Amino acid sequence: MSEPPAELDKPYRLAHPALGMLGLVALVLVGWALHAMQPVFLPIAFAFFLALLLAPVDGWAARIAGGRRWVGHLAAMTLLATAIAVFIGVLWMSAQQFLTRFPAEQATEAMEQLSGESSGETPDAAGGDDAGDESGEAAGEAAAGATGAAVESAIQATPGAGLNPTDRPDPAQGGGGAADGLVEQIGSLAGGGGLGGTLIERASGLATTVVSTISGIALALVLIFFLTLLMLIEAPRWHAKLDAATRPEKRREVAGAVELVAKKVRRYLAVRFVLGIVTALLYTGWLWIFGLDLLIVWALLTFVLNFVPSIGSLISGILPVVYAFATRDPWTAVMIGAGLLVIEQVMGNYVDPRVQGRHLSISALVILSALLFWGWVWGVAGAILAVPITMVVMVACAHVPALRWIALGLSDETDYDGVDAQLGAPGEAGAAD
Repeated sequence: MSEPPAELDKPYRLAHPALGMLGLVALVLVGWALHAMQPVFLPIAFAFFLALLLAPVDGWAARIAGGRRWVGHLAAMTLLATAIAVFIGVLWMSAQQFLTRFPAEQATEAMEQLSGESSGETPDAAGGDDAGDESGEAAGEAAAGATGAAVESAIQATPGAGLNPTDRPDPAQGGGGAADGLVEQIGSLAGGGGLGGTLIERASGLATTVVSTISGIALALVLIFFLTLLMLIEAPRWHAKLDAATRPEKRREVAGAVELVAKKVRRYLAVRFVLGIVTALLYTGWLWIFGLDLLIVWALLTFVLNFVPSIGSLISGILPVVYAFATRDPWTAVMIGAGLLVIEQVMGNYVDPRVQGRHLSISALVILSALLFWGWVWGVAGAILAVPITMVVMVACAHVPALRWIALGLSDETDYDGVDAQLGAPGEAGAAD
């Protein structure tokens, strides 16, 4: 019996280059729509991946309880609620540590420096003649006027201050009096040597911003919590709907692809979670040896940014070094940077590949491109979800003959045999994991 031509085993090709341009335009439009509807799609995406992560816990607890599914839901959601409570607690503690140690110290130092500068006199000048007093007063007034003008200009140009000239109400409409009065008051405070109080007020404004940000994150986590619960409750119904929507000969393949996606995402998130905790502890221990403060802040940043491949580890390592340069001597900062570099190299090049293995199967260039794209769409949250979303797209495309070329491009394989081994081929239920 003659073998079929080799061309039949290859995926379909694009009929015309214009279709490729059309696909690029569609991708941009989809990205813009997701960016515009971030408050809707971002909680759903987070809840979807959390539901995949908690599904084994839900099923295991239900089986232990004799098939009572509500027991499984209770166990899974208790675990999720505990994780959310711990995260919010650490986030709140890090915010408190940051606001009590950094802005307060900066405002105090600035107030001490400016109170001495704005007085316009020195111990020698205090006992001098009238000409010396007049020259000192003139210099003080000139310095105070320059400081007031600088503060007024900076605050008016600061986007977060809400007093940007392009955003100010039209005075002709009677809406600009309050803003103008506030700016004049700040300028008078700076001119009278009260810039330290202004800095303290700005620090208080920063504290208000941080508190409202944490409140927003807490509300978003509550929404994600209930969305995850609903997804776990309705998971069997959606499985039935998926079976009803696919042809009988395709049901086993679709079920295998969904299970493969769930398995890869669970393994990736579990590895990121464990390695994030270990890396955060190692970073914190090394920084504690050198007496660097804000340890909870650095630990939280290291853990969260661990879910952002490549770029996350770079940022989490650079920030403490920059802070050490600003607050300590250069030699201490160099030692801190060297230690963090060693930790990152060991965790990134030795521990991570051996724990993660080849289960990720995504090209390094694709990971970086996905980080840029999803970071533009959803910010930091999009960068965290970039790899799981890319996994879903890659596995789905691997099981559609016309889209297998996309799966090949996203993977780290060089041929379709490698893609089939890692992701499964059309007509197969899954792949070897």
